[in-house]
Amino acid sequence: MKRFISTLVLLCLLTLPAVSQELEEELRFKPGASSIQIKRGIARGESMRFLLGARGGQKMNVVVQSLENNAVFEVVGDGGPLGNSQESAGKQKWSGTLPGYADGTYAIIVSSTRGGSEFNLYVEIR
Repeated sequence: MKRFISTLVLLCLLTLPAVSQELEEELRFKPGASSIQIKRGIARGESMRFLLGARGGQKMNVVVQSLENNAVFEVVGDGGPLGNSQESAGKQKWSGTLPGYADGTYAIIVSSTRGGSEFNLYVEIR
């Protein structure tokens, strides 16, 4: 009976869908800088959340470029989604004015449309 239960538990665990993993990193601009560029990679099924602080009313520009054109992103603010990347000249881009007038935390969530992805992320805030 114990063997049956052990086998049943093992079969249940093997049939569970893979859970995607989200990594997190805080972006810190160098003193006096208005932009940052970094290179990162994610495995299949992962996403990476980049956090940064900014003021409402500022303009944010985000560009992601990957060798296989398979990295995409979403920009999210305290109040919810602000926009998704759009392909332009082989790069994923988004630009927008941040809502409100107070300081807030914003997230850029990078994921892959297929397989893993190595990507360059460029963020500018003015």
